[in-house]
Amino acid sequence: MKTALITGASSGIGAAFARELAACQTDLILVARSQDKLQRLAEQLQEKFQIRTEIILQDLTQTGAARSLYDAIAKRMEDRFTNQQCRIWGLWRVCR
Repeated sequence: MKTALITGASSGIGAAFARELAACQTDLILVARSQDKLQRLAEQLQEKFQIRTEIILQDLTQTGAARSLYDAIAKRMEDRFTNQQCRIWGLWRVCR
């Protein structure tokens, strides 16, 4: 199964992307500042689409936060975390 990383996932376009990708049976790593909102979204998507979700609390406006997120994801993904998989793909590509 595919896995997608979505930042700003607790609301707005980030939450919309999460819903679309979940509908395509894509496991999700959801990143945002709001634990309550992320947890609710993760639970809803798991129940509705039977996917795996993981939440990471991170404020990407803070200095060094992007590197910290990268390090956290690299540890989780290990050898699957390559430049090829880090590219941003359109929803049409992910859902095919």
